[in-house]
Amino acid sequence: MTLKELTQIVLEIRDNHLDHMKKDIDQMDRKIEKMDNRVWAILIILVTAVVIPAVIDVIKSAGVN
Repeated sequence: MTLKELTQIVLEIRDNHLDHMKKDIDQMDRKIEKMDNRVWAILIILVTAVVIPAVIDVIKSAGVN
């Protein structure tokens, strides 16, 4: 393998393959960010579903006395 061939291979990797990898990683980042937002939304819904009935029970208990 000559230096010219090696240089050509390195340039091809740099210009083509690394560019594709960067695009794929950016795409994955956006998908992960969307998934992260969904997980937070589900967590908030679950916590709210537990806290609101507990608060209502406390209010009813305080009102009975």
